[in-house]
Amino acid sequence: MSVIEFLDASSSVLASNGFDLVAAGLPNSGPGSMSSFLYTTPGVTAPPNTVTVRAGAFMLNAYGTSGGQSFFVDAFDLEAVAPPSAPVITNQPDQTTVALGATATFTVGVSNTAGVTYQWQHANVNLSNGGNISGADQKTLIVTGVAASDVGHYRVLVSNGAGSVYSADATLAIVGLNFFPVMSITGKIGDTYRVDYSTKVDPTTWIPLSTNKLTTSPQMVIDTSSPMDNTRFYRAVFLF
Repeated sequence: MSVIEFLDASSSVLASNGFDLVAAGLPNSGPGSMSSFLYTTPGVTAPPNTVTVRAGAFMLNAYGTSGGQSFFVDAFDLEAVAPPSAPVITNQPDQTTVALGATATFTVGVSNTAGVTYQWQHANVNLSNGGNISGADQKTLIVTGVAASDVGHYRVLVSNGAGSVYSADATLAIVGLNFFPVMSITGKIGDTYRVDYSTKVDPTTWIPLSTNKLTTSPQMVIDTSSPMDNTRFYRAVFLF
């Protein structure tokens, strides 16, 4: 028995479609006879609220009443066809690589735009407008001030009254990503500290890096002048 099931967001089965492989001509003379068997199921329609489609096969009735019973499936090829008048994506969003803090854009092209809505996703989670995200419900998504947390896969769900279709995934990557030392200063709000550094573990000379008035505690200080794996040692000196 071959099965195609449609599941909702909570993984509950909305519809299950079974197809008798023996009736479709599955040979029963052992593995050698099965190797050339290829079966295409009839087309089935996904019900509303479908999130996941899965295909499988199982043994419903054995060929005999004694001895071991088994069969094997080499592969499943699950193909999705959008219903008539559903949105048709003509241009997939492109992968993009930007510098840290730069702006990234993703655009999708649709042939039949009447009544179309858009919902962009990052890592399969719906995005909303706000912060550094705009165009979450438009054909063009804009991500400003790109940070490490923005890296990943983006796609868009394009829908109209006849159906929905996801775009291909597009990857956002950061070029020239640097890692900077971070110091944590704990003290009284309003106090001022100077952060010094040295390149020696037992220094005789300290080089001033920055002066910092605490607006929160602990307060983080980033040494942006020392990317990657430079060797520096730090101290915080209370000033007033």
